[in-house]
Amino acid sequence: MRQYTDDIEAVRILYFLTALRTVVVIAYIEVQVTSRWSRASGWRSRRPSENL
Repeated sequence: MRQYTDDIEAVRILYFLTALRTVVVIAYIEVQVTSRWSRASGWRSRRPSENL
């Protein structure tokens, strides 16, 4: 299982990648941004995370 986190849109997606490269979404989670920086400032970038 892997996760993708997008801090700009404030979402986290948990997914599974099959041997045939099919993506199976396990969960779509909206997360609350708790930083002192504005979401509109763009200082964070979209980044896929490795295995959980």
